Amino acid sequence: MSKQVQRKKPVLPTIRDMAVGTSTDFPLARFNSVRTSCVIANMQYGVRCSTHIDRKAATITVTRVE
Repeated sequence: MSKQVQRKKPVLPTIRDMAVGTSTDFPLARFNSVRTSCVIANMQYGVRCSTHIDRKAATITVTRVE
């Protein structure tokens, strides 16, 4: 019996490659990594993004603004 393992999507490359106006979700457990990656993406690549936390779904949504 094989067990499928879902790989984590990398945060910074995902944010960097998003088109303006698109959103993606990450697990809330990765909150610190996501927020840090948003700051790094802004500093290094000029990518601006906003975040929204949904506590019920335990997700953090990143939306690319600029």
